[in-house]
Amino acid sequence: MRQGYYGNNPAGYPYRMAAGNPAGLAPAAPLTPPSTQPLAPVPQPAPGQQSFPPTNPGPVYEQPNYGSCCASCGPGFRSIGDLFNFDRDPCYQPRWYVSGAGLIMTRDDPNGVWTTFDNATLARLMQTTDAKVDWRGGYEVKLGGRFGPANDWAIEGDYWTIDRFSGSAIETAGAGSLGTPLVVNGISFGGINGDTFFNDATSQRLLRTNRLQSAEVNLTHTFSYFDPCCWSPFDFTVSAGPRYLQFDETLTFGSLASGGTWGANGGVDEAYLSDHVFNTLIGAQFGVDAGYRVARSFRLFVAPKIGFYYNHVETRFDAVRGDGVRAIPVAGGSYPFYADTEGFSFLSQIDAGLEWQFACRCTAFLGYRLVAATGIGLADHQLPVDAVDFASLSEVRHNGNLLVHGAFAGLRVEF
Repeated sequence: MRQGYYGNNPAGYPYRMAAGNPAGLAPAAPLTPPSTQPLAPVPQPAPGQQSFPPTNPGPVYEQPNYGSCCASCGPGFRSIGDLFNFDRDPCYQPRWYVSGAGLIMTRDDPNGVWTTFDNATLARLMQTTDAKVDWRGGYEVKLGGRFGPANDWAIEGDYWTIDRFSGSAIETAGAGSLGTPLVVNGISFGGINGDTFFNDATSQRLLRTNRLQSAEVNLTHTFSYFDPCCWSPFDFTVSAGPRYLQFDETLTFGSLASGGTWGANGGVDEAYLSDHVFNTLIGAQFGVDAGYRVARSFRLFVAPKIGFYYNHVETRFDAVRGDGVRAIPVAGGSYPFYADTEGFSFLSQIDAGLEWQFACRCTAFLGYRLVAATGIGLADHQLPVDAVDFASLSEVRHNGNLLVHGAFAGLRVEF
């Protein structure tokens, strides 16, 4: 309230309350200023300003300086909440974030096993690595919540998976011209010896399928000079937490007896040997995420992780004719044959890429991912030299390496 305008100045303004009237009541008779007493001049507004006092005074807010506070959001736009009038604080820092990404990945080739040769020349024609997997798509979802006085701590959940990798190979020649180095004369399909299908063959083929999925929960802490209303080009985050990864593989070797056709005659002219391997990794990992902003809206990042895991490996070997009739070992036993073992694996992952913060709470990103694991059971390594060597089948081999790599791109929203 301006002093002297509403009766707080004792000099020159006889319109004030009469002295000795503490109740604030008006005097019995109005006081009239003497005609000889000059009145105080009424303040006049400067050109272009509002008259004083205002007709309808109200609270006055200071306009935030968008050019310096949260400058990365751009002038006049503070956050995604502004679009819906959610938040009015230009320096508001979100507590939650969610992201979704698309993946396209493939895997490396394992150590191969020869399956097919020419009966006449004994030349090797096909091995298991000829069934190369293709590039497959997948998705990743991530949800995190920040806490702490500076929002520098967070708990983050992450899940990603790839559609089933698949690969195949086929070798076709004249009737009865193909054979296999695998020993199959100790099994019979409906009374027909395995050599009839695999060592007197017209065509042989391989089929491979893989499935990969990963789930993890991490506690993260960010070390950086971060003022919510300013900008720092460097940031560094460490993380730790449990992780689950599953890798399944199926490798099938099929052979078509001389004179037969794939899929014809109810499948009785074709036979298959198949290996199924299931790797279940559970362990703990540690990681970092280092970033550098090349501009206010663009950030380069690299995020390696490494962990130590318990791996439970299960295998399943089967021998089946095309019509579903299972092979019978001549010396006894039965199919399918199951085995399992435990081991330890190392798993590492590295993501590298670029982020673009196109709105204050929205960031697009793209990059490349490499996942490498040791101590993995691979189907190629379980394929027995002799189909009835159950002692060999019971020894699950889990000394293989797995390398999966590919690109990712997605969007992150903070709220």
